[in-house]
Amino acid sequence: ESYQDDDPWINEGRALFALARDKLDSNHTSWEIGVQLAHSFGQKRMPFNPRADLLSAPYRDDNRYFWEFEEFDFNKAANAGY
Repeated sequence: ESYQDDDPWINEGRALFALARDKLDSNHTSWEIGVQLAHSFGQKRMPFNPRADLLSAPYRDDNRYFWEFEEFDFNKAANAGY
C-alpha cells in the first residue's frame, strides 16, 4: 500500500479493486472493473492517431489462461436443458 500515483485514473482502478477485495476470485469482477475503467479512460481524451500509434510490444498476454473454467460437459448441459 505504499505506492502512490498522482493520476486519478490509476487511483480509481486501485479503489475499485480495493472495494472488490472479497470478489477477486470471479472473472466477472475483473470484467466489471475493466468496463468501468475503460469508460473513465475515454473521458481522459487522450489523443490517438491510428496511423502513428502502433503496438510496440511484439506479444500481448490476453490472460486467456489466467482464469480456470470448468470444462464444458455436454451431458450435464443436456440434462440441465441447455
